[in-house]
Amino acid sequence: QKQLGLASQGSVDVDDIDVAKPGMAEFLSVAGFDGGMVLSIGEQDFSFSRSIAKVQHSAGLSTQLVATSYLAEHDPTEPEVHVADDGERAQYTRKSLPSMGGALFKNLAAIQELGGICLHSVDATDLNSLVSQGVDGAFDVVVFAFPRASLKRSVEPRNSLLIRKFFRSVLEAGLLAPLGRVELLMLGMQYAEWDVACMAQEEGFELFEY
Repeated sequence: QKQLGLASQGSVDVDDIDVAKPGMAEFLSVAGFDGGMVLSIGEQDFSFSRSIAKVQHSAGLSTQLVATSYLAEHDPTEPEVHVADDGERAQYTRKSLPSMGGALFKNLAAIQELGGICLHSVDATDLNSLVSQGVDGAFDVVVFAFPRASLKRSVEPRNSLLIRKFFRSVLEAGLLAPLGRVELLMLGMQYAEWDVACMAQEEGFELFEY
C-alpha cells in the first residue's frame, strides 16, 4: 500500500482535497517523523531536516534521517545572488547551495551531530542516484518540503512535471517501506494548481489527511 500524506483538516474527498494551514510545529508533530526512517528531499538551508532530527531526538530515539539537497555542496567560489526581479527569477539557476548567511553550515552541523546523514546532488526525479551515494533500504517517510522546479512565481508547468516524476522515482527506486508514506509540504494554491491529487492517484498512491 502506497500513501501520500497531506496536512489537511476536516473530512477528505479525494476529488476535492485541500492542504491544511497548520503551523510548522503542528506539522512536525503529526507527520510521523518520530516513527522510523525518514528521507528528506529538496533541502536548501537544511533547517527543515534539522527540525526532523530534533523531533526524533526529543522523542528519545536515535536519529534516523537522510537529508538531501538537489544542489551540490556549497562552493564558496560561486557568487551568491539574491534575485528579486520576476523576469530574472524565471531564468536564475545555480549549481551549489548558497550559504544562507552561515545558516546552511549550522544546520548541517546540527543534523550530523544528532546522527543524521546529509547528502547533496540528489535529484528528486531520479532517486536511484541515492544508491551511488551508499543509501539503500526502505524509508517509513519520504518528505519533499516546498517543491518547485524554478523560482518563477507565475504559472510554471514544470512544477507539475516535477511532482509526477518525483512520485514515480520514489516507487522505481524502491524507497518506501511497507505502509511507508510520501509527504508533501506546500502551499494550498500549489496543491490545486499542480493537480497533485490526480497525479498521486495515477501513480497508485492512497491519499490521507493529517
